[in-house]
Parts: sequence; C-alpha cells; structure tokens
Amino acid sequence: MPTTRHRPSPPAAVADPGAWHALSVDLNGLREWPRRIDTHSPGQSDSLNDHCRRELAVGQSLRVRATTQVHASRRLQLMIGAEEATSR
Repeated sequence: MPTTRHRPSPPAAVADPGAWHALSVDLNGLREWPRRIDTHSPGQSDSLNDHCRRELAVGQSLRVRATTQVHASRRLQLMIGAEEATSR
C-alpha cells in the first residue's frame, strides 16, 4: 500500500527541529491510517509505510487515496501498490 519518503529541505548538516511529514490513507472514502512524524535524517530520507489487506469480490473496486503533508521538508516519492493474492 502507500509508502512516502521525505527529505529535510533544504538539505543541510542539521535537520530543522520543526521538520515533519505526514501520510493519510483513505480506503473507499474512510480514513484508514493517519500518521505524522518528525523528520530526522538530514541529507537522507525518512519514510512512512502503511500496509493493509482487503478482500474484494471479483469485479469489486477499491478506491485508495493517499494524502501527504510536509513542513520544512519535501516529498521525494509517493508509491501506491497492490498485489493480487491467489484464491485459497
């Protein structure tokens, strides 16, 4: 599911003590996972990862919405993935 990576901005030897990044995930319009954490890795990246499992009937859709926010950092990447499991 959604993964986001952030880097303090601008890159410096010391991260801004107020730097943070956040990721919220909604599934079919319902908030599933909200997180906000401090950004600590100057010149590198911090990340937030969410993994969840949903079983869907054949043909049923799933709407995934991932929203990011940052302060004194910048988003490098937002990845959303899905895997289809084989039937048991």
